[in-house]
Amino acid sequence: MRIDFLSDPRGLYVLTKDGELGVYDEQKRCRLDAELTSVFKTHNLRLLESYLRDDETESIRIGFVYPARKPQPWGLVTLFLEDRAVRRLYPTGVVDAPFTAFQKKNQEKSIYRGLELLLQYRTKEAPVRFYCPVLFDRGRMLNQYLHCLGRVEEDGDAATPVIEVINLIAGLSLSERNTPTMDALEEKLRVSIVRKDKRRPGELAVVDATAPGEPSAGMTDFYGETRAAGDNLEKPYAREGPGAPPVVEKPHAGQQKEARRTSAPPIVEKPHVEQRKEARRTLYLSAASLDELYTGRSFKHIDSYQENPRRLVIPGDLSRFTPFHELDRQSLELLASKTLIYTAPARARLLEHGMTDHWNLYLLEGKLTLTAEDGRTMTIEGGSVQAANPIAFLKPRKYTVTSATKVSFLWIPDAVLRAIGV
Repeated sequence: MRIDFLSDPRGLYVLTKDGELGVYDEQKRCRLDAELTSVFKTHNLRLLESYLRDDETESIRIGFVYPARKPQPWGLVTLFLEDRAVRRLYPTGVVDAPFTAFQKKNQEKSIYRGLELLLQYRTKEAPVRFYCPVLFDRGRMLNQYLHCLGRVEEDGDAATPVIEVINLIAGLSLSERNTPTMDALEEKLRVSIVRKDKRRPGELAVVDATAPGEPSAGMTDFYGETRAAGDNLEKPYAREGPGAPPVVEKPHAGQQKEARRTSAPPIVEKPHVEQRKEARRTLYLSAASLDELYTGRSFKHIDSYQENPRRLVIPGDLSRFTPFHELDRQSLELLASKTLIYTAPARARLLEHGMTDHWNLYLLEGKLTLTAEDGRTMTIEGGSVQAANPIAFLKPRKYTVTSATKVSFLWIPDAVLRAIGV
């Protein structure tokens, strides 16, 4: 894939023309996600067959990424959203009406903010995932998309690469989109896409009022982009967790009157650090209830790797993993007080291909080798993007998992994840 114009593509998922799914690492190398590929490859190939025939371009392509000529608040790399996506993300209630000023302003976004919005979007009618955005290199240049940008060709357009963004779950029914496998796909994409280092926390600023009938004031969000005051999940921000907008108090009637008399825009205060923390999820379980979730039949070979004396994970290490990073501090501390660390030597066989169990292995340190039924292997290292999710989480297990080095890991039952809401 032609990603030279992406200065930092790590965490971005891509779909190849062979139907394989991969993710970019810190060295700008695309690493195959063998687990997702094995599950979705047949679907991916059918999707690409329709897409590359141009029969379903409008329903499959969500937008495209290109290097803009003029610097934007987020830099040069820009995600341009297709009209249909803009109308879904920012509805006006009027079908096929000309774009409002606000819609036009939000048609272009930073790549990470745009992908995050698409992933979080839900419709009012059916609150299930609608988009699973991935990158796809069709080998085209910017001069082939000028009709979308609404401008004439300029020097260099014919040599400027464009990477498309397509909806991996286009064509699936609502029931097909609402399965545990799709939950796992969405969570992997979300962990990779939501880049806190690309946000600019606390940088909230008042912007000019838009056209009549649109939000009277907005603010510059974490990515340096404009959004309407009061936007929520329907437009399409999450109500809680890392993707949630900052909490902003509405001015009372007296403040509004004063603002009108002075012709000044309403004041938007920067959210306090504690306010942002309070937006995280809380686990409503007692210590005794949590003890019950950890009881159950495990495996002798795994239990033999419990550290002796027993050692508990610290909350900060637990928060590295999905979905624990969404929990507030109190909930993390409670879970950490019940979660033991396991340590295994190199060449230890931890999980077997085909096994069905009710546990999840989270890699803290070291390297694991995953071997598929056809002999293909991949390596996952503690602290990497791939290690944020449980290892070989699909069941029956698709891989045999062996420690390539000495490893430390967590062994957490499905019941705990269900209690969190996964």
